[in-house]
Amino acid sequence: MVKKLNVIISVIKITHLFELFMKNLFIICFAILVALNTGKVNGQNDSSFMDLKLHYDSLYGMDPNLYNGIRYFPEHPQARGFPFWKEDNAMMAEIVLSGIHYKNLKIRYDLDSQDFILEYHDQFGGLQQLIINRTKIDTVLMNESLFVKNKFDGIKEFFIQVIYEGKISCYYTFKKEYRFNNSAIQTGYEYSDEIIHQYVVRDGKAFVFNNKNSFLKIFEEEKRKPIKKYMKDNRIKIRKKIQSKMINLCEFCSKPDSE
Repeated sequence: MVKKLNVIISVIKITHLFELFMKNLFIICFAILVALNTGKVNGQNDSSFMDLKLHYDSLYGMDPNLYNGIRYFPEHPQARGFPFWKEDNAMMAEIVLSGIHYKNLKIRYDLDSQDFILEYHDQFGGLQQLIINRTKIDTVLMNESLFVKNKFDGIKEFFIQVIYEGKISCYYTFKKEYRFNNSAIQTGYEYSDEIIHQYVVRDGKAFVFNNKNSFLKIFEEEKRKPIKKYMKDNRIKIRKKIQSKMINLCEFCSKPDSE
């Protein structure tokens, strides 16, 4: 019995040593390839290098479903301002990607390109930024805001923020523009402030609104009076874009007696 146990232990040790040997061999080969490509890592060669690196990461602990995309580079680094939603820093976020839920990620939302950027440290400790394949994104939750892919013809942007979904639904879109400012004070290229559009969707059709009157016009004339009264009684100002108040308003408008 002892002899048999020793044989099993020996086999385990040999297997472990073989795995270490193969891993070290891969690292050595990877390092050689990096050295051979030094000075040529740009254009297509850069893409090949990243493909190899992503393959390495997928073999040793990094999920290829998530850590697989195009490297992100700032398109206009000299422009004033920044293209991202809310702030010029990655935010803690959750994402559902091809049906798989990931938590505790650092993500930026580029409002100019309409891309979500994943920020992470690779196996070698280097900071990487990848453009997440937008076609694989199901939902993104960041800063207590839920983003999904747009499925409505009347809404332009690729992603929409869900405010309320029910008999009527409400969504916001966010955009920034890269533009030239020729004012006397600050001449040069810049990113605009956030451009926010608000939408109500009824029966699959999207209606844009930006104030009380444009919101009321979404509904039939005989239904506007109770909605207008509810907005007045609850001090709802459309232009302020207070999400909690918009949720309450949409819940009211979804009730049969308000339509």
